[in-house]
Amino acid sequence: MDYSYLVISSIVATITWFTFSTLNTLDNASKPDGCCSTPEGCGNHQVDAMVWWAHLGIAILSTLYVLLVVISEAYRMYYGKKLGFMM
Repeated sequence: MDYSYLVISSIVATITWFTFSTLNTLDNASKPDGCCSTPEGCGNHQVDAMVWWAHLGIAILSTLYVLLVVISEAYRMYYGKKLGFMM
C-alpha cells in the first residue's frame, strides 16, 4: 500500500488541530472575562467564525481518514484480506 496519503493526512490533521487550538484560544479570549474584552472583541467576525469551523471540519475529516486507514491496515494484517469499503 502507498502510504503517502496517510502521511499527508497525518500532517494535515496535526497542523489543523494546532491551528484550531490557536483559533479556539482566540475565540475564548473574546469572552466577557477574556483578554480581548473590548467593545468590538477579537475573533468575533464572520471570517474568524468561518476559519474556525473550516479548521475544525478539516481536522475531523483528516483524523477520521487516518483512523480508517489504520483500522483497515490492521484488519488486513490480522485477517489477510481488505475491508470491503477500503478497496
